[in-house]
Amino acid sequence: MKPLSDLEFRCLCLLASGKTDHEIAAELDRSGAAVRICFENILAKSKAKTRPHSLVLALKAGFIKLDDLPWPIEVGFGSATEHPAPACPTSR
Repeated sequence: MKPLSDLEFRCLCLLASGKTDHEIAAELDRSGAAVRICFENILAKSKAKTRPHSLVLALKAGFIKLDDLPWPIEVGFGSATEHPAPACPTSR
C-alpha cells in the first residue's frame, strides 16, 4: 500500500468513525467532490475494492492504528460491553 497524504489519512479515519461524505467534507472544510476524489486516490493506492476494504488494508499495513481513530465510535447495536464482538478467524 502506498503512503497516504494527510488529507487521505484524515478522510479514512473519519470514514472509520461512521461519517458520510457530506459530514467528512464539512469537518475537513472541503467540497464533496474533493472528498470523493480523495477516496478514489485511497482506493487506487491501497488497491482496495471498497472503502471499508481500504480501511482494513490501512489498518493491516500499519498506516492507521486504532488509537488514531476518533473515539468513541458510536454503533447501532449496543456497547461492546453488552455485546462483545466475536474473535475474527485467523484463517479459513
